[in-house]
Amino acid sequence: MPRYSTRSESDPLPSLGLDSVLEDVRHIQGLPSSSPSSAISYQRSFDHLPDDPFANCIWPNDAPPKCLFFLWETHHQKLNTNCRLNRRGSDNDGPCPFCAASEDVPHLFLHCPRSLDFWSSIGLSTANILSVELLGSVEFPGPPFPNQRSRSTILTALLWSIWKCRNAKIFQGELESNATILRRCTHDLSLWSNRCIDDWLCIDDWINFLCNLG
Repeated sequence: MPRYSTRSESDPLPSLGLDSVLEDVRHIQGLPSSSPSSAISYQRSFDHLPDDPFANCIWPNDAPPKCLFFLWETHHQKLNTNCRLNRRGSDNDGPCPFCAASEDVPHLFLHCPRSLDFWSSIGLSTANILSVELLGSVEFPGPPFPNQRSRSTILTALLWSIWKCRNAKIFQGELESNATILRRCTHDLSLWSNRCIDDWLCIDDWINFLCNLG
């Protein structure tokens, strides 16, 4: 038969004090001073990757979130140009809506005759600029940029307006003039200036500069 241990009624029970219970503290491995969080876990997942130098041209920006995401897609070649849609099985040959060339990101924003004409209208030649990212460092015509944030905001507005021009050609069959593109750009910047904290004077100068061109 099994044996059972017995305790006499006179045997005292061990005393337990709530004050002696240790706090349950957990840390992420390698970060002893940080409590677990999804943000830290996400950051740790990408710590091994090199920093993206163009990231400072995307996120420190006074444009609205949808335009920041547009710039991120442009940078990572994820924008749905006809060339990319063709690679993903779309029923088209990937041509540019303005010319016969293949429409990828550098062509659309820099080398298409339509884009070249628009950039020329503001005093910038993009024929020898190989990537959109280089627009973050080239010398721009117009009012000077006091910092990278204001440059990024203006650049986003210009690229966003070119993208809208391209979509107007594809979906409405409209060929917008440079004046129309500039008006849309100044309208967007007028709205975005309400989001500015320190750069609104630069944005206002650029609005006046683009208005005079249009």
